[in-house]
Amino acid sequence: MRFYFIKQLTSAMEAVYMTINYSTQDNVAIITFNDPPNEFISIKLIEEASQALEKARLDDNIKTVIFTGASKSVFLNCFSPEEVLKMSEAIREHRKTGLAEPRFAQTPLRKFWEDIDNFCKPTIAAINGMCVGAGFELALACDIRVASSGSYYIGQTDIQMGLSPSAGASSRLVRLVGSGKALEWLLRGRSFSPEEAFEEGLINHLATDSALSLAKSICIELGNRPGPALAAIKQLVKSNQGRTTKDIVDMEGDLFANLLANDENAVSSVKEFISNNYKFIKI
Repeated sequence: MRFYFIKQLTSAMEAVYMTINYSTQDNVAIITFNDPPNEFISIKLIEEASQALEKARLDDNIKTVIFTGASKSVFLNCFSPEEVLKMSEAIREHRKTGLAEPRFAQTPLRKFWEDIDNFCKPTIAAINGMCVGAGFELALACDIRVASSGSYYIGQTDIQMGLSPSAGASSRLVRLVGSGKALEWLLRGRSFSPEEAFEEGLINHLATDSALSLAKSICIELGNRPGPALAAIKQLVKSNQGRTTKDIVDMEGDLFANLLANDENAVSSVKEFISNNYKFIKI
């Protein structure tokens, strides 16, 4: 029996996308999340974004990659609550068989965040709107984060659905702001305005105009740097941080899968989130 979320990714050269847009400008690839109305992360979105990222990797003309959102108010939301419930059902049914299961963190669903973190070219999250849950974890996986000003929030809100992080926050957030702040924010499900996020060090730059414009200007600068040196710097910095992200996210994945399989409160909280029209609380 196969998990609901274990699906083989199709060809990276697939040109037609339903949940993202892929474009290039000069030496920059722009992956734009575009799955209205809620901009949730879905299996389909991950498949297509993975294909686009691989396309950028294979294109020698591409020097940098930008992630941004098509919506005026959302960069990228959390995992689709409906798909999380399907994951829960699939995990529970599979565990009844007693057969060995792959670790959640090593499935194609989770691999996308690691692909961004380990990508050979610089990546920038151009945050143009709400960025929460696994969407925030995607921004954390990028090398640089810039955000537009606005009345939206940024943060790790999984606990508000009764869940733990599942895409690297317990590693990357700690490295970014320290264990003290990271632990409190994860426990409380804290979120921040763009200005607060900048003050706390969650984002590198606060754009006076659009986040995408600022990201493009940074890409122009990086495009003038030698690619192998950029890749080497990324590898050096990431390998100099003690315990590997893979070790930590393996544990994250195990805990996340266990919550979906064993914790009725987690499932109830996800259902409540759906019934409340997908509203997070600004904390």
